[in-house]
Amino acid sequence: MRRGTRWALRDVSLMLHVGERWLLTGRNGSGKTMLMKLLRGDVWPTPTGREQRLYRLDDETHGQPLAARERIAYLGPEAQDKFERYEWNLRVADVVATGLTDSDLPLERQTRTQAASVMRALGDVRLGSLARRRFLTLSNGQRRRVLLARLLVRRPDLLLLDEVLNGLDARARKAFVATLERLSSRRTAPCCGRSNATYAAPSAAWHWLVMPFSCSRTCSACAPTSSPSNNVPKAEK
Repeated sequence: MRRGTRWALRDVSLMLHVGERWLLTGRNGSGKTMLMKLLRGDVWPTPTGREQRLYRLDDETHGQPLAARERIAYLGPEAQDKFERYEWNLRVADVVATGLTDSDLPLERQTRTQAASVMRALGDVRLGSLARRRFLTLSNGQRRRVLLARLLVRRPDLLLLDEVLNGLDARARKAFVATLERLSSRRTAPCCGRSNATYAAPSAAWHWLVMPFSCSRTCSACAPTSSPSNNVPKAEK
């Protein structure tokens, strides 16, 4: 995939399994965000005649990301910035509910079933008691976990989290990573991107991939020999 006149990604093959936790790290401009958006189908490979993106879902292979997008959730730094820029001071529960329709603002009143899904997602990030609070009154760490709950409300198989620890203090980072580790133990697979930074990486239970591509931990995960899980999409370019 090109960015301007140079290749941002080329000859990439990545397979994700249920319960795995991936950390993509590298300098700014190394392609972390591009890879995650490519996996979700938000951007398209540069036409070369050789490009291919495949998704393996429930024993069926899809050449387009339409079906996979429902099972892949993406959170980038622009999400929190948007609420602050436009002063969208919604109730926390309403912010999470927008994840049901993948919209910026609530489109309709929640049904009982939807409200229950919202509270379950807030429980997943241990912020259920803040459901009626206004989003902009929360700390940065709490806001980031509310936005994570917004992704979880649709029960995705894969979370793509781009620079989600930026701007958080040590306590908030620890709480966020602990939430991710609880989620992956239940089956949701987080994949996080971060720039080379001073704060510590998550535990050694994470697969750590340096971009441009080289493996610095758990190398067997970079070229798995087992067949892909039926429950988490596989993407190739």
